[in-house]
Amino acid sequence: MSVMGGKKPVLVSHHDLISNKNGVFKKLSDQGARLVTAKAQGDLLTDIQNYKPNMPLFRVAEEIGLFDDCFILPDCTIPALPDKVEICLNDIPTDIISKYKTSGTPKGWLELAGYAVGNTRMLFAFALNFVGPVSAIWPREFVAFQFKADPSSGKGAIAAVCTSTWGWDPLLGMKYGFGTNWNTTTNNLEFICKGYNHTILFLDETGVAGDKDSAGKRVDFRKAIMRLDSQTVKGRMTDDGPRGVWNMPVLSTSNLSVLQMLEAGKFGNEKDDVPHRAYCDRLIDIPCPNVGYGMFEHVYDSKNNAKFSERLKKLASKLAQARKYGLGMIFATQLPKGMDNAIVSNCTTHVYGRMSSPATIQATRELMAAKGGAAEDLGRLTTGEFYFSTEGFSRPIKVRTPLCLSWHPPNPPTADEVVQRARKKPV
Repeated sequence: MSVMGGKKPVLVSHHDLISNKNGVFKKLSDQGARLVTAKAQGDLLTDIQNYKPNMPLFRVAEEIGLFDDCFILPDCTIPALPDKVEICLNDIPTDIISKYKTSGTPKGWLELAGYAVGNTRMLFAFALNFVGPVSAIWPREFVAFQFKADPSSGKGAIAAVCTSTWGWDPLLGMKYGFGTNWNTTTNNLEFICKGYNHTILFLDETGVAGDKDSAGKRVDFRKAIMRLDSQTVKGRMTDDGPRGVWNMPVLSTSNLSVLQMLEAGKFGNEKDDVPHRAYCDRLIDIPCPNVGYGMFEHVYDSKNNAKFSERLKKLASKLAQARKYGLGMIFATQLPKGMDNAIVSNCTTHVYGRMSSPATIQATRELMAAKGGAAEDLGRLTTGEFYFSTEGFSRPIKVRTPLCLSWHPPNPPTADEVVQRARKKPV
């Protein structure tokens, strides 16, 4: 495709081009192609029609998950793809693709997973993460479980944190992590499932599954369970290719059990000849443990399960946000003892400046000791003096910098001085 005098490869489905499905011409225009008019779009289709290769140039991987001997992810493949294979994930919602982000460190992830020790539900959720890839090579029946517990029990936190093995929502404040919620239509659930193929699908809050969509149509929780179990896109007369499939475990959360929701008629009074046990067998409830704090047997040094849930989510979020998109993150503090261990372990470069109180001096010495160094003059460092450690250093070393944020003038600039300095620097 020609783009402003150059060439740029863009992979699209010929089915999408024929019907302008998914707004493919707009997407191409956004990439720089000049396809504004109907004539320009028609000329492109004519060129494609007249092009006759002698043989297929490449194969296309259109789904996340196993493809031949490679595992396809939106941002990478494991291992690298062979020649003549391209990736085209046009049918997967972009908000799902954006969650597949690699960040943090194995050490940080192990710290997070360490909280599963003594917490059976958390350990179960971490293990369920890895059923998806196994399903790609070892066919099995549909697997779906539901954490059933009262509000604020920690069930959602466990599901969000444990599924962060695969990624995290880039939008800060989103509480589902790598997953989503039940507030969707049965048909749209198909696209969601394809986005989580061979990984894990976390669906939070069954309470919103009975809500009505913008058209006033009630989302049918029972049909959703059956659609998940089918692991196949519903056949439609408009389909012009093979039906899509998916295969991954499902982890749901709910305040009520599946049986309680069905018996209460929460999802409407439509006639249903399928016995309740058929739904209960397909989405198996897991209650709270008999002892402990909600969904947790142990909350370590947190006061309660709510505080522990918040702690886990913050840790998972920090691991997911660190070094995203190739950017670095800087954390500065005057109280190193108050920093989360996840931050410390994810920062490869440490800079230690002058400390004044005995508590902060001791905390900084402990950080330096973990890096293989020691310092007795932290309270006597002068302006521009620091201890510095980064990747490849066996221990922190003392450095002197010509410029640093610890320098302060005797008096702040006056209003006139601020104006004069501003005039010297053009905008």
